[in-house]
Amino acid sequence: MTDIRLFLLALAAAFGLAVPVAHAQGTLPPERPLTQVVLDSWGRTEGLPQLSVTALAQTGDGFLWVGTQEGLARFDGLHFQSYDAVTGDLPTSAVTALLAGPDGTLWIGTRGGLARQRDGHFETVPGATEDAYVFALATSADGEIWAGTRRGAVARYNGSEFEALDGLDSLQAPVTAIAPTRGALWIGTLGRGLWRWAGGTLTRVGDDALGEAHVTALLDGPDGLTIGTLTSGLFRLRDGRLRPVGAFGEVGVRRLHRDPLGTLWVGTESGGLVRQPGAGRERRAASLTVEGGLPHATVRSLLSDHEGSLWIGTDGGGLARIRSGKMLAWGTPEGIGSDIVFSITQAEDGAMWLATEGRGVSRIAPDGTVSTFTSADGLPGDVAISLAPARGGGVWAGIHGHG
Repeated sequence: MTDIRLFLLALAAAFGLAVPVAHAQGTLPPERPLTQVVLDSWGRTEGLPQLSVTALAQTGDGFLWVGTQEGLARFDGLHFQSYDAVTGDLPTSAVTALLAGPDGTLWIGTRGGLARQRDGHFETVPGATEDAYVFALATSADGEIWAGTRRGAVARYNGSEFEALDGLDSLQAPVTAIAPTRGALWIGTLGRGLWRWAGGTLTRVGDDALGEAHVTALLDGPDGLTIGTLTSGLFRLRDGRLRPVGAFGEVGVRRLHRDPLGTLWVGTESGGLVRQPGAGRERRAASLTVEGGLPHATVRSLLSDHEGSLWIGTDGGGLARIRSGKMLAWGTPEGIGSDIVFSITQAEDGAMWLATEGRGVSRIAPDGTVSTFTSADGLPGDVAISLAPARGGGVWAGIHGHG
């Protein structure tokens, strides 16, 4: 966000001018351009143990938990408190998955087994995940906890330990994603596609499209099961039909997340963060990339916090957060003619008018639509210096060199 865009908003506020399309702070309305969100980031300087953020979770007490390749960190909004194998809290320092359980327990997958944290106490969880590289953690609608391992095992917590499911010999691949749904358990694998386990029977799904795919993320929702792959793009399975979604084949999908407003967010291997259009909405996918301020192009983890902000774990760029601010920024990314603005005024119809250097005048309608008028549209010049509202509508514009 440029300084001039911030100045434009401060000027509007100082004169009591209305800024269109206002929303509550924190939440991320799906219609808001990603150029108008507030982006914050944290790295080693702020206390993050390491810059590859592999997993995120928020427990009921409000703490944000950040998993990295060199330990786990608890974030209170100001400070990071670190935990790792050196302190004796984790089996290994490389955190691979996090899950906040409904009872307040934090489940922690690592390359050397599964741990949990309750009431400030860490302990290793016994059973099928012990000493295993835990790739995936998931919870079902009724609160059951599931884990998937690099050994190709899927285990369910029985209240005291994790028990491995029988009949998974056909997988023969690391389990990288799990999605428990009503009546079935969906299993994503590394190099062996997607599988369905139901009633003790394991079935391979989508051989033609997903046969040898690296399935990295699974997300169940009202529109079906969304499947993210590192090698074949994004798919959706609904009513037994598998179809591709968007154009991710050359980029690869790392993480899937649906926020409280139902928006689907896609973390990619090299294309940053993508916001997918919702069902029945006439919108295109929008991206937040390194050019837009994201600290790294690879997104490995996503989480919506209790206030509706979206947290983004990157692979080498640390932790980022996007949220709605109290004010909206308007500049060239939103369609304004220029980021150099000399004057601003509000017309009788509520529209905001901006006098710009080299691109004439721009109008922001009350619904947020932007129009720009230059010499090609009849202005005597393109360097607008001053503006004043005209009676009956519209504005008067002072043009440099033309009075």
